[in-house]
Amino acid sequence: MEYRSLWLLVWFASLWLSKIGFADQPRTGSVVHQEIVEVIDAAIRYECERKQLPAFSIAVVQDGATLWSAGYGFQDTERRIPATSRSIYRVGSVSKLFTDLAIMQLVELGKLDLDDPVSRYLKDFRPLVPKGFSVDLLSDLTIRQMMSHLSGLVREPPVGNYFDPTEPSLALTLDSLNQTELVYPPGKRTKYSNAAVAVIGAILEKYAG
Repeated sequence: MEYRSLWLLVWFASLWLSKIGFADQPRTGSVVHQEIVEVIDAAIRYECERKQLPAFSIAVVQDGATLWSAGYGFQDTERRIPATSRSIYRVGSVSKLFTDLAIMQLVELGKLDLDDPVSRYLKDFRPLVPKGFSVDLLSDLTIRQMMSHLSGLVREPPVGNYFDPTEPSLALTLDSLNQTELVYPPGKRTKYSNAAVAVIGAILEKYAG
């Protein structure tokens, strides 16, 4: 079997696992459960080998109970410490969800509007506009665009980017964006941007207290 999409397969199989659970029809259910686990297990092993992933952990949870979990590879390759279902990984872009949820809570409270310009909340945020872009940063760059990767900002800020080990402050990260040019006019094209979420984080930091 060729596993073209590990994530789709794991999602589908996990959904199936959650549906049948461990308690449903113990005899038949346990057989079905084992078959699904074997499919997920084979898919993960295949992808880890093909993409040379050092570690992978998975847990299928329903109503607070873990139906199945496993670890693959090594959480410490030098000391050959195996990965487990409880290995800790960098949170990465999962943090975007926390930021966006917090922003939406402020929207529900009437403290923010998604279509407000970012300049209303961050007066000093002024990325450069290339020649030929008919963009008014004071009105055209909105919170909604920042949250949906339609801002046209660069993917990574010069300071505090994904590969920056110095862990600078958010203020320094935002200030560095004033040295960058928009890649696209706001709202015109999708452009994944960690920088845009950093801007949203600054708004959240300022107005959520």
